[in-house]
Amino acid sequence: MLLQRSSSRSDGFTLIEVVTVLIILGILAVVAVARSLDTNADLVSQTDVIKSHLRYAQSRAMAMEEVWGVNSTGTSYYLYSARSGKVRFPGEDSDDIILADKGMASMTPGSFAFDKTGCPLDETGQPRDDNAIITIIASNGKNATISIVSFTGYVP
Repeated sequence: MLLQRSSSRSDGFTLIEVVTVLIILGILAVVAVARSLDTNADLVSQTDVIKSHLRYAQSRAMAMEEVWGVNSTGTSYYLYSARSGKVRFPGEDSDDIILADKGMASMTPGSFAFDKTGCPLDETGQPRDDNAIITIIASNGKNATISIVSFTGYVP
């Protein structure tokens, strides 16, 4: 004997099933859009790392009572001391930090050095009388700036 379907039941989805699927799709869409809009996260993160490296150079200069700094070639940078030359940053795998490896395109080339009091120095080795501005450009073309305040060496 064959069982027959009840004629009162219709094929299709219930309202609860439709609403559940729409909610799940909405959540997935929000996550996808949030991830695609957060393109500055790498730039902000790498800018903070470079600031930290500058502060580290300044603290080493004050602790060791000699000139320490960060030298940028434009596509990479490294820590150096007047006495020892190139020095590896703590936690890094090599002496040179390659910006392309960090998702960055370039940064302002030059030497950003500090004396034994933490004062930033200009290219001639004299205390800076203006703020040093470092521009970091990400691979996506966006940029950020770092300022080293004259006389104090403060890196906000």
